[in-house]
Amino acid sequence: MSDRSNKVMERYNQGYNRPQALFSVFAEELGMDLNTALKISSVFEGGVSHMGMICSVISSSLMVLGLKYCLAKPNDEQTRKKVTEKINSFVNKFRIRNGMIECRNLLLCDINTKEGEKFKKDHRLDEFLCTKFLTDSVEIIEEIFAGK
Repeated sequence: MSDRSNKVMERYNQGYNRPQALFSVFAEELGMDLNTALKISSVFEGGVSHMGMICSVISSSLMVLGLKYCLAKPNDEQTRKKVTEKINSFVNKFRIRNGMIECRNLLLCDINTKEGEKFKKDHRLDEFLCTKFLTDSVEIIEEIFAGK
């Protein structure tokens, strides 16, 4: 595992949710203060507030790519195109590794229900799947940063 992966897992093990752990490590490197990064990324847990939509680590990864590559200028089509290519690259690489991108499909349960939460807990999906998605996402971001 890379240094970033270790830092992300350390934050996760301290009790931050997965999007907070991932986004905050990269956001600090990119000049954002920790408190702001943690606040912004906190709502994505569980596929956007436990609704099982797009995987939370994908959402936070896309925020990392936006923070690194986007410019805060209107009508900057060149940058928009470049960022879209990086976003598509990330999503495609994640999909190749894991088959899909939606939380409920990745976990084979709807975590927005009591039954789904129980299934997730009983099968230790946080430990066996969600942490894999987290480290996969860090690796993919690092590949994109390296121009791969």
